[in-house]
Order: sequence, then structure tokens, then C-alpha cells
Amino acid sequence: MSVGVLIIAHNDIGLSLVNTANQMIKENPLKIKVLTVDLESTTDELHKNALSLIESIDNGDGVLILTDLFGSTPSNVAYKLFEKENISIVSGINLSMLIIRKDTIIYIG
Repeated sequence: MSVGVLIIAHNDIGLSLVNTANQMIKENPLKIKVLTVDLESTTDELHKNALSLIESIDNGDGVLILTDLFGSTPSNVAYKLFEKENISIVSGINLSMLIIRKDTIIYIG
């Protein structure tokens, strides 16, 4: 099993990062989902969608939530999810965070 990754970011930032990482490493060993936050998004809708995405990628080892900007809407939605078990959050996502080899082990303690 492995940790699932949920990216919560403004507009197409998350999708662009995932697409670029996948082009570079060809095969991503992790389950990664992206939740896009735009001007029309409501926090209730984002929270509901995030819970659904977490359920789809959590194989029992937990979920790492990556957000683009601390203190912004994506970050606030993520921290609202922190109450769930096996959730870790890191803000300030960048491309190097998504370049993961098959033999890399991620542990959330």
C-alpha cells in the first residue's frame, strides 16, 4: 500500500503540476487526485468533494494533502479535513514534491 495524495489548489495549478510530473516520470506510483478551487467554489462544496476524493485514494496508509498557498481557501479546506485520521498537510506545493520513484516509501506517522 501507499499514501494517497490530494492536491487542493487554485485554478489549474494542481493539474498542471501533476501533468508535468507524469510527463517526467512516465509512471506515477501514487494515487493522486486534484481538487481545483476557482472563484465559483464554495467552501462547503469543496469540503464535500475533498472528503469524497480522500475516500477514493486512502488505502489505509493515509492521505497527504498538498496545497498551493498557506492561509488561502485551499489551505483552509485542507485544515478543515485535518480532523480525520491519517491526514497530513503541506502547503507550498512545487513540482519536486511530485517526482516520486516507484521504490520511494512515504510514511505518515
